[in-house]
Amino acid sequence: MSSNKQIEYAEANQVSVLETNILHASDVIYWLNGASGESVSEMSRVETPLNVFIESQPRDLKTLSANGKLALWRNPTQDIYIGHANEADRARPALPSFNFTGEVWDPTRRFNPARFDLTLGTASGESVILYPSVLGTQKSPGGLLYGRLVRESNQSPLIWSLLELEVEISVSQSITFRAQSDSNGDFSISLKRLPPLPESITDYSATLTVTGNSSNTQDTAPDLASYTDWQLESTDTTDSFSLSLDLSVVPGNTARINSNGKTYLAAQAV
Repeated sequence: MSSNKQIEYAEANQVSVLETNILHASDVIYWLNGASGESVSEMSRVETPLNVFIESQPRDLKTLSANGKLALWRNPTQDIYIGHANEADRARPALPSFNFTGEVWDPTRRFNPARFDLTLGTASGESVILYPSVLGTQKSPGGLLYGRLVRESNQSPLIWSLLELEVEISVSQSITFRAQSDSNGDFSISLKRLPPLPESITDYSATLTVTGNSSNTQDTAPDLASYTDWQLESTDTTDSFSLSLDLSVVPGNTARINSNGKTYLAAQAV
């Protein structure tokens, strides 16, 4: 092939970039299973499709739902660059933060609803924690604790309350398990991460604590930021309430937690 023909061939196959479209996500929300790990970094994403009800957002905000996350972006200040965009052109510009509030519900009811009130726009990612309902909690080899939380003052269920069980597995180490009561006050605490008992040990010592809000309603997702401590009635002494309830836990066992002489776990506000 002659040199002239080589030049003509190269020119015919050359692509001229007239403009470059650039789109930056404003932020992303991750829906996390609060019972799957002790810290946020250890929690797995909720893979169930969720219904998101937005109450407050910028007018130009767009969203895209996927299992375990919600992507958000706003109209760009400059979305088209003339010619080929370099690395500096592609860099994310500084954008103002914005408020994003609403509720998230699981249509299958395997996860309890959650309310969110977030400041977004930095593209750093935010997490919203949801807790499995009784329906969504399965017995694991580590065992299961369950029951029903009831307000001692009027015998009504303490709905959407948060339960935290701290199990001492050695002198210097403990594991924390979390759960949430449902719209009827029922709860199940999966002990999936609980290790087998060491030799010569018959059970683990554990303490249960509860936070909640007596103003919660069944048709409104709870605001966990409003929660306060509640006292729990002893399992072996009537009318004895304390902020923490001492329990014994045996790996693999399923046990119901009831206050002494009752068919439920009684709670009262501090």
